[in-house]
Amino acid sequence: KSNFTSNMIASIYASKNLKDVFKTKTGNVADVNLLTIALMKAAKINANPLVLSTRSKGIAYMPSTDAFNNVIIGVELPGKILLYDASSKFSTKNIIPIHNLNWMGRLIRDDDTSKDILLEPSVESKYTVNATINLQLDKGVSVTKIRKTYSNYEALTRRNRYEDWSEDKVVEQYESNYKAPITNYESANRNNIQELLEENFTITKEASFDQIGNKLYLSPLSFFGWNENPFKEENRTYPIDFVYPNSNTYSINIAIPQGYEVDFLPKSKKFMTGSNSVEAKWIVGNDDKIIRVRFNIDYNKAFVEAKEYVDIKSVFEQIVKFSDEKIVLKKKS
Repeated sequence: KSNFTSNMIASIYASKNLKDVFKTKTGNVADVNLLTIALMKAAKINANPLVLSTRSKGIAYMPSTDAFNNVIIGVELPGKILLYDASSKFSTKNIIPIHNLNWMGRLIRDDDTSKDILLEPSVESKYTVNATINLQLDKGVSVTKIRKTYSNYEALTRRNRYEDWSEDKVVEQYESNYKAPITNYESANRNNIQELLEENFTITKEASFDQIGNKLYLSPLSFFGWNENPFKEENRTYPIDFVYPNSNTYSINIAIPQGYEVDFLPKSKKFMTGSNSVEAKWIVGNDDKIIRVRFNIDYNKAFVEAKEYVDIKSVFEQIVKFSDEKIVLKKKS
């Protein structure tokens, strides 16, 4: 990847002789992946082309040259197939560009045999947020220190988005999302695909809590709540495509201001669909100094049948309700 550059034009055919690709160090997706396959075979690795139809082209129901428009790398090992895409800067083993995740591909072997390969991801991707919130009552603001980490497809998506962005552009985007100034932004492993992508920053936000009489009211999920249900239709005919299995975890610690104590906390709850394709749970607790909120939403399947739509919609309705609940603090007597 460090020696060759792809123009990211999808194709199942090389645009030039592979010797020329080796010399020029550039080519389309097929050029780079077919050259990589040749190099892997020279190293006695059982690698072969895996042709597929990208999401924009649609599903290939029958194998034919017209049905496919892209090619990646399939490495056959006993009992499993490993997927690679050498044309994608930030892809890794079994983490291929999302536009390639489109049901089935076809592995083409040297002996003229072939095999259908399921492209649906099985490995879980993780997005984790750790937030520490301090309420500055005299200034009417909250100061939140945030650490985010991303793995697998979450990291791939974020790295692709950030590839041409400066840190100033990233900060500008976060300020737009959170509607508050961002300071102390740092990131780690933006280009190191072997490690978790990490971000750290601080948000200083006005009107993030309400102070009425001797009580304070604030959201248990702070900036990370759901204002509305993304599933609005009453029913659905087509499957729900979450793209890849994904676990989202939010760990939020809220420092109780001096002179205050907990008056009310939302109850801890858990909701899931019948097949556990989607699960949401939150645990809310406290001691004398800290309120701890842990919120998880897990998408355990990449594709979910339409018959589960009502269940999924119901889970998200509960998340919206939880987001709208309030933690209540009161001044100590």
